[in-house]
Amino acid sequence: MRSDRVKTDRYVTNPRKAWLPHTKKDMFREGSISFPVRFKEAAEVGTLGDPTSATAQKGEAFLKLAVAAFSDILKRLLERQTTKAG
Repeated sequence: MRSDRVKTDRYVTNPRKAWLPHTKKDMFREGSISFPVRFKEAAEVGTLGDPTSATAQKGEAFLKLAVAAFSDILKRLLERQTTKAG
């Protein structure tokens, strides 16, 4: 994480229109849900969400979760391939 390289003066807020009260701008808040939507329909400026709620800690937590999930997927695929080959 290189927080010293973040240019907060360039933040562009592009919130998705919340049509349900359960939709939150912060993915780590309890009760937050999301819905699939075509990116071009939701992203007027090429980004989604509100970057002002971002923190280095949230970025690190997100990356840890993403790496853990991807590792699990690879492990399961390898196990499946090994089972089919055996």
